[in-house]
Amino acid sequence: MQVNKSRFFSLAIMLALSGSLLAQDFKPLFNGRDLKGWHSFLKTKGKDNDPDTVFSVTNGWLRISGKEFGYIVTEQSYTNFHLVMEFKWGEKKYPPRENRVRDNGILYYVVQDDKVWPRSIECQIQEGDCGDFWLIDSVTVVIDGVRTASTKNTRAIKKKDNEKPTGEWNRLEIIARDGHCVHIMNGEVVNEGTDASLRSGKLLIQSEGAEIYYRKIEIREDSVKVKAPPAPRPAARAPVPAVLPGKGLAQHDFLYTGQWDTRKDSQTVSLVRKGRVVWQYAIPNKDAQGVLSEFSDIHLLSNGNLLYAFKTGAAEITPAKKIVWSYQCPAGTECHSAQPVGTDKVFLCQNGTPAKVMLINKKTGKVEMEQEVETARPTDPKSVHGQFRHIRRTKAGTYLLAHLNMGKVVEYDAKWQPIWSVAAPSAWAAVRLKNGNTLISGNQHAYVREVNPAGAIVWEVNKDDLPGFPLYTVHQVSRLANGNTVICNWGGFLRKEDWDKVVQIIEVTPDKKVVWALHQWKNPDLGPSSCIQVLDEKGKEENGDLQR
Repeated sequence: MQVNKSRFFSLAIMLALSGSLLAQDFKPLFNGRDLKGWHSFLKTKGKDNDPDTVFSVTNGWLRISGKEFGYIVTEQSYTNFHLVMEFKWGEKKYPPRENRVRDNGILYYVVQDDKVWPRSIECQIQEGDCGDFWLIDSVTVVIDGVRTASTKNTRAIKKKDNEKPTGEWNRLEIIARDGHCVHIMNGEVVNEGTDASLRSGKLLIQSEGAEIYYRKIEIREDSVKVKAPPAPRPAARAPVPAVLPGKGLAQHDFLYTGQWDTRKDSQTVSLVRKGRVVWQYAIPNKDAQGVLSEFSDIHLLSNGNLLYAFKTGAAEITPAKKIVWSYQCPAGTECHSAQPVGTDKVFLCQNGTPAKVMLINKKTGKVEMEQEVETARPTDPKSVHGQFRHIRRTKAGTYLLAHLNMGKVVEYDAKWQPIWSVAAPSAWAAVRLKNGNTLISGNQHAYVREVNPAGAIVWEVNKDDLPGFPLYTVHQVSRLANGNTVICNWGGFLRKEDWDKVVQIIEVTPDKKVVWALHQWKNPDLGPSSCIQVLDEKGKEENGDLQR
């Protein structure tokens, strides 16, 4: 088989399609005589009740009439596999799609009971759209470095078209291994996603209003794990402007830090007053067990103490750098969010399997509230790092969670019942504003958006909306009392030699004018930007007075 090695064609898939996968390794899923190993489901008639013969075997081919919405689904589940199918369209079409293009699809990793349509990943088979992803019921994948939105149905359009004319046979292949999913039409890779939030389940062939035939359905199960080499890191998209708006370090007094500063052997928090660094606190790049540490959440309290999360735990220190409270994460868990609640308590998020949040009394050590929270893959240890960054307890006593790996923000009441939700791809942080709206940062999607209680976007800045100041990865965002928004612009995914081309902090007005751009990589070197607390603002951090 000849395969076009396109720019999104990974080493893992090249190996999967190499001569090591011999034809005899494939096993038929369809025997050409009956539907042994499958059961049918029709939307109005249920399981294995097909009086109109929507599904039949004719001349050794599987015929699906399309007369009623439904499917056949395997009895067996599959994890790592290479699926090969050959199909062609028939002539008949049925309501409600009799005047539309012919439609069908292969759903894989099906995990729900019978319904139209169950939670899964779909390889679309539709005239003109063969190879599209449809991600059903909050399933997500990463495409071109960006995680798809977690919605009821999310479409990711194929990269190229390689279908044959209607009536001719097409060869479709799906390769799924360790969260890496590839769709191949007639020997050409047309779509690819990685880090899928579903990785095991049944296979399903739809009936969706159009007649279609299948003459080959074969599968090779694969337990071999092949790790592709990392893709080259991208370069910065623009040079740093020669003249920057604002007063540099003197624009505000502020507290600052950034995640994953792997250029050196420590991570640092810097306190800047009147244009100079007056205090710093550093932790080793790796803890005693060799696990990477990184500052993820910082808060300067009204008593001068610093409360922070650092991936492997959380702590509070005095200005003299004495630790007065600490929390150590159990092995296999991470802490990227630690919010002060008054002077005595901490609202803590612990990524894990499962993830949970806690309200801890710092004085007594008592856990006053503990709650497991939803994640995309609650039993997958590899998903822990991407579950949450900042979460917040609001002044109203509700809980506002940015579900990073589920692509949404959810507000829960005091009993942990969801009371509000909005789709937000790769949400890193969510801030409840004083006007009742919510400010959200979009991590690798590189957006800042303000949504109202109805979920509508009322203000937004995207990655290239600020000429000369591209957004790379948006971490913390803050809203100042004057209405301006302060953005932490993190560039750690760029090639390391371009890190210092990133403008770390951008303050933008409601009409999107940049009034402060901080580029501070030398004398002093503040490093990458994840968190900032502007200290000019009125109010106490531990009282929730600041919009951050």
